[in-house]
Amino acid sequence: MLERACNGCELCLASCPVDCIVMRPRGAGAGAPAAAENRARYERHRTRTQRSVQERRRCWPSANGLRHTGRAALAMSPANVRSIFEQLRAANPSPRSELLYDSRSSC
Repeated sequence: MLERACNGCELCLASCPVDCIVMRPRGAGAGAPAAAENRARYERHRTRTQRSVQERRRCWPSANGLRHTGRAALAMSPANVRSIFEQLRAANPSPRSELLYDSRSSC
């Protein structure tokens, strides 16, 4: 949460995993971000989200067309689980450790 970018919408409150955000009145002389700033930040967010979706589709072709629907999406069929592990095995047939994971690496 960037205080200088806060527009007071309170959407961050529900998504904070540790419930540490406290809404306070803005200090004297500290104006809220302009509409153009909010729009630009939203467009950057959309671009990042779209890039992330495209990367997931590229890395996990078997998941194309599936939508994340919360906890229900976690209940996968054994066939889907096998498919994911087969893709992982094909991508890295001799893993050394799960601790070597790097989110910046390609599939």
